[in-house]
Amino acid sequence: GNDGLSVRVKSLDDEHKKILEIINKLSVNIEKNQEMSSYDEIFEDLQEYIVKHFQQEEAYLKKCKYKNFKEHKKQHQEFADKIPQLKKKLLESKDYKDAKDISDYLTDWLLHHIISEDMRYIDALESCAINEKATQNKSIFSNIVKKTAGSFNFTTRIKISAAIPLLGMFVFALFILWNDFEEYTKNRQLLQISGILFNINDLAHALEIERGLGGGYLSSKENKFKKELSRQRITVNKTQEVFIKKLQSLKTDHPSFVTQTINNLKNDFLLLKSIRKKVDAKSISKKQEIASYTKIIENILGTTYKIMLIKQDSNTANNMLLVAHLMHMQNILGLQRAYGTIVIEQKSYMRDEYKEFVKLLGKQDAYLHIFMEMASTKYKNTMYAIEHKPVMLEILKYKKDILNNHLKRLESKTWFTLMTKHINDIKYFSDEGIKEINSTLKNNLYKAKKHILLEFTYIFFLLLITRFIIYIFEKSMSSQLSELADAMKRLAQGDKTLRLKGEDKGDEISGIYKAYETTRQELLKADIITQLYQGKQNAKLTQQKLQNMELEKIAFLDPLTGAVNRRKFNELSKRELERSRRYKQNLSFLMLDIDHFKNINDTYGHAAGDEVLKHFSDICINMARKVDTVARIGGEEFVIMLPETDKEGAYIFAQRLREHIAKTSVKSNSKEIQYSVSIGVATFKDGEDKDVFSILQRADKALYAAKEKGRNRVEM
Repeated sequence: GNDGLSVRVKSLDDEHKKILEIINKLSVNIEKNQEMSSYDEIFEDLQEYIVKHFQQEEAYLKKCKYKNFKEHKKQHQEFADKIPQLKKKLLESKDYKDAKDISDYLTDWLLHHIISEDMRYIDALESCAINEKATQNKSIFSNIVKKTAGSFNFTTRIKISAAIPLLGMFVFALFILWNDFEEYTKNRQLLQISGILFNINDLAHALEIERGLGGGYLSSKENKFKKELSRQRITVNKTQEVFIKKLQSLKTDHPSFVTQTINNLKNDFLLLKSIRKKVDAKSISKKQEIASYTKIIENILGTTYKIMLIKQDSNTANNMLLVAHLMHMQNILGLQRAYGTIVIEQKSYMRDEYKEFVKLLGKQDAYLHIFMEMASTKYKNTMYAIEHKPVMLEILKYKKDILNNHLKRLESKTWFTLMTKHINDIKYFSDEGIKEINSTLKNNLYKAKKHILLEFTYIFFLLLITRFIIYIFEKSMSSQLSELADAMKRLAQGDKTLRLKGEDKGDEISGIYKAYETTRQELLKADIITQLYQGKQNAKLTQQKLQNMELEKIAFLDPLTGAVNRRKFNELSKRELERSRRYKQNLSFLMLDIDHFKNINDTYGHAAGDEVLKHFSDICINMARKVDTVARIGGEEFVIMLPETDKEGAYIFAQRLREHIAKTSVKSNSKEIQYSVSIGVATFKDGEDKDVFSILQRADKALYAAKEKGRNRVEM
């Protein structure tokens, strides 16, 4: 059914295929050594289709006035006369080689005739409109191609053919370049904006400490936190100044974001000055102080979410969200520190501060749970390490005492110090997260720069190489070579249907055309030969495989009983012993001997004895598991190897086998022969048994004991 063999006339192509099928069927029958009667039908079919095909083909060639008509017809006649001779030779000869030679002759002749002879008359069929290809109307595309070839010279066509794809590639390259430039601009802006995450974290952290110290100052009658509070306010002011300068220096396409953030920050610090005055005068309640500070801190932390609204990749956005969660956790921990300090100072849990403290514990757990759900393994491990630091044990003790109203033994300054250490750990974690975000953005920025540079280089070389190719084509190429190059490419890809028709001018181009067509025909011939002989080769391989399996089976089975022979048993038992020793597994052996077997032979004859042996072996094999091995090692002596079986399991199996044999009988010459078996059982002892022989010796002693004690029994 290869399209490359088509002569473009369906009836002729179908007959070619049918004749090939018949010859292939003949080859398969020869390989399978079928009955001679099957060859009559094959040769009748072959003769019928050959006559029919030759008559129709000759009619077409005569109509088209094919110049080699007489020679072609002569070949037909010679082959038709040869068929009866081949049939007679095949039926009379019983030699496989003769049959194979006949099959090969038929195959070779037909392939040669189709590929070398029939392909020559395709042009003649086209000229008289018999060929199907000639009757088809040319497509619009074909007309356009023909008109283009007539309107433009070769050089112009080469330039146009190069310019159009060049323009497409150039536009595509510019599109990619523009996308990468936008990516570069976006990452550069994101890198600038993400840099303020450090300032946000520092400022929020500093305000959290001030909030905690302010709450402690308001709660303490001795003004315990006055000095620390003053120092912290200086730190907050400096951090705020740095933050504003950083914002003012930003160069971004989001100026409204910068302006709004600066204005919000200034308004919050005007409010902060008012709060500080009230704290100093102790004219504000602790609850109001905490609420006021918390509002300012949350406004600052809210900037992180605004940053995330800027378009960015999912990984960076997720990391920013995790950092924002960490910052909010710092805020919650700062509130815990503040409310905890107040509760400890007041030595009372019957207040609003205590209730707020309890709520904050729940919020902390919620934020921690959300963080662990969203975080990567790396972030989870870091948070796990922070939550299991020694300082957390002290904090948990304080929290437990606060919840259980054991406030008298607690020290507010110690609580403040412990919580500050934990908050600092969280802040360090969030700072590392910000560093990772900045590192990712820097990496993305570097990649975008690299892509832009590569694309500029690509466009430059694209222009340079295209101009060079156009120049070479103008000087050296022709339409015939282009056609040939396309044909050779298709041939290399396995498409053998393209037939090149070139005028024979005796030049180099004509020689290349001939060489291509010769190559194509030889490849087609090789394809068909492969298809025809595939069935033959498969039959050979199957037969050889069956023979090998049979030989292998004979090599290790006892021919009488079908049990494993002694040689194979030695191999299998040695391997199983090594496996049992390596994996510390149980291994047991049964040594079996048919009782009074000599008397059975003497009484009933050796043929009956053989029947008993086969009967006994069949029972053993049927009752054994697939992993067990039944072997005949002597006349009436057998061994059964039981992997992964301890002595109790082996004993139970041996008893069941013995009882089954004792209940059955063998028919031989219309006589019922009953027999029994004695069994000795031994189990592998690691450290004592160095090889299988030592185990079998013990099994043999047990067998001897069974014989001594009256036979038809099992001994360990």
